[in-house]
Amino acid sequence: MIDTHCHIDDPQYAEGLDAFLAEQRQDGVECILVPGVDKTSVKDVLEVCDRYPDYLFPALGLHPENVKEDWQEQLATIKAAVDARMHHLPPVNSNLIAIGEIGLDYHWDTTFKEQQHEALREQMRWAEQYNLPVMIHSRDATEDTLNILREFPSVKG
Repeated sequence: MIDTHCHIDDPQYAEGLDAFLAEQRQDGVECILVPGVDKTSVKDVLEVCDRYPDYLFPALGLHPENVKEDWQEQLATIKAAVDARMHHLPPVNSNLIAIGEIGLDYHWDTTFKEQQHEALREQMRWAEQYNLPVMIHSRDATEDTLNILREFPSVKG
């Protein structure tokens, strides 16, 4: 069994993380994918995954709910981390497993709808560049999400 989406970098897991992960292993979870959601999560995601490189695997991306006025700056910071990880620049212990958590979310706010589209396309290009799968978040945006994903047939989900 693989946990394909756990924000284990969240501070709620910090205390007792070793015990929590041991329990997960005992329950049959073979590995956990840990998605980033913005530029501030990059450091925490990579640090926790590097502490457990054979069990936790990082994905980096800009979650659609975090696409705001600074979305381009956010993407630049995340892309630099993706590039460093994929080029094995130190410190690197674990491999980047995917680009994510990325997608579209129209549930709470559509103010940055077009920016979400552009951010998703940009991150899909990263996935193409590095031949990585994507970890998709889609809420109240299924048709638009699928249409953008179809623009990138070589990228796997």
